[in-house]
Amino acid sequence: MSEAQQIDLPITVRRMELEFPTSEQFDPLWAASNPTVSYFTLGLSLYLPYLEPYIIKALRSATHLVKDDDVLEKIDKFCRQEAQHYKQHEKFNVLIHKRDYPGLTEIEAQCKAEFDEWLDNKPMKYNVGFVEGFESYTTQGAVAALNSGALNSQNVDQKVADLFRWHLTEEIEHRTVAFDVYEHIYGDYGYRVKMCWIAQWHVLRFIMRCMNLMSRVDTLRYGPQYKVPVYMKSGAVAAALYQFAVTYMPNYSPHKLKISPAIHKLAERYSEKAISTQV
Repeated sequence: MSEAQQIDLPITVRRMELEFPTSEQFDPLWAASNPTVSYFTLGLSLYLPYLEPYIIKALRSATHLVKDDDVLEKIDKFCRQEAQHYKQHEKFNVLIHKRDYPGLTEIEAQCKAEFDEWLDNKPMKYNVGFVEGFESYTTQGAVAALNSGALNSQNVDQKVADLFRWHLTEEIEHRTVAFDVYEHIYGDYGYRVKMCWIAQWHVLRFIMRCMNLMSRVDTLRYGPQYKVPVYMKSGAVAAALYQFAVTYMPNYSPHKLKISPAIHKLAERYSEKAISTQV
């Protein structure tokens, strides 16, 4: 395994034209026939078109309080990356919705309503803190997923994997932005931990509800290979809790994260593949 290094990747805004499976080609068990990984990632994809517009609005609403030009520039690039992400996930999620899971749109509608309500009624500190809490969790997950090499397996649908590899690479590129904005404006450690807990459980609950629903329906439709075993579900939650705990430490900082050369190569690969880039 390549030795990780504590250096930065530039935040690069890439316009991508990703290729997705057709409706006939798409199998919910896209990740090496592993129902836990497959449905967990499908649930995450369904979450992102509601989360990422919220992230953009929350951070842009706080820019008048930021006095550091470098932080302001990174907020802009971060938000433009997030806009590209949710647009691509919206396209991919059409494949999930075509499978007509009863009750799924209701789960999504509730999620959207919650984000809308928070933007309208919660204080700015809550919304900026939520963004930081979510980003601190996804940073841990992105590094683990990319360093594992699991998305490169021959048993994985590479068209779906390409979406997640690109997205996770950019999560690592902008990993410090929300943290720096929160620290620049507030710097309240106790409140940050509270918002990490709220944000991280919000996404995990959404994913698990989607996972349970889709797995249950597909098991009835197609057979037991689509069922998520209890022990695998428990393992996914345990892994998430470990990643949560890392972000609660008083000395936590995404600036300390070590990046492997393999992730650098992925960033270069997607820059070459992009329709356009801006660093």
